[in-house]
Amino acid sequence: MVIASTARPSLTVTDLDASYGARIVLRGITLPELRGGQITALLGPNAAGKSTLFRRIVGQLKGPGVVAIDGHDPASLPQLDPARPCYLPQDTAANAVLTVFEAVLLAGKQGGTWRVSDAEADRVSRTLDLLEIGDLAARHLAELSGGQRQLVGLAQALVRQPRILLLDEPTSALDLQRQVEVLDLLRQLAREQGACIVLAIHDLNQALRYADQVVVLGGGRVIASGEPKAVLTPALLSEAYGVQARVEQCSRGLPFLVVDGSTRIRSASR
Repeated sequence: MVIASTARPSLTVTDLDASYGARIVLRGITLPELRGGQITALLGPNAAGKSTLFRRIVGQLKGPGVVAIDGHDPASLPQLDPARPCYLPQDTAANAVLTVFEAVLLAGKQGGTWRVSDAEADRVSRTLDLLEIGDLAARHLAELSGGQRQLVGLAQALVRQPRILLLDEPTSALDLQRQVEVLDLLRQLAREQGACIVLAIHDLNQALRYADQVVVLGGGRVIASGEPKAVLTPALLSEAYGVQARVEQCSRGLPFLVVDGSTRIRSASR
């Protein structure tokens, strides 16, 4: 899989608000520069606004603030332009009557015709093979497990050869082996091909291992950002997640998170 352009994009988000009706979910969100060649982990507890931020960045929600790619408004770009952020939501519901090959092909169609070129078909096959799901090509989506559907959703994003990927919990339904393989692949796309990858993730140990920088959301605002080991302090983990936790070092010198308990005070049972 080759990202369409070797140029390393820059995504900036400045003073962004987002709301659902009268309910304000995000207020004044400004992110550090999100650069090609890096993985940024978007962290925070449930309902912190991570999915809402993704939807706001790609224009599914409107509101004050500025989103720019290399200084330009992404809304001015064609829908399938590789420079436009490609968003993979948690729920990748798709037409269950389609086969895996058909679903990925439709996601990657670049032209306005239904004619399928040899190059388009080859790109689909290469993408499925990249994720090691080529054997699922003729299967219908309704026949797949949750983890298999999640891999197909990732294939639908990658087949577009985007320069910027926004992934909402892309490993949540995968077994441990697949999680590591997918995260290794994303790191390769960032390092070797200059992709800008932002992923919302709950596994903080995976964030420590794979992310170049983290952004922590809480209460609809950014409460911390920076290099993972510097950000994920006991004080931050208590504030953001309500846990007593610490980052230790394994025998190989790699950081890992140890959670000692919840900070919530519970009344004794009677």
